[in-house]
Amino acid sequence: MLNLVTGGTGFVGAAVVRLLISEGHAVRALAR
Repeated sequence: MLNLVTGGTGFVGAAVVRLLISEGHAVRALAR
């Protein structure tokens, strides 16, 4: 599944991105 994480470079967002990747998901992070 492809997931979009807003704030993917922040503290919580980065943890969410790592968790999703470790579970085999495709991730796109949105940052400003």
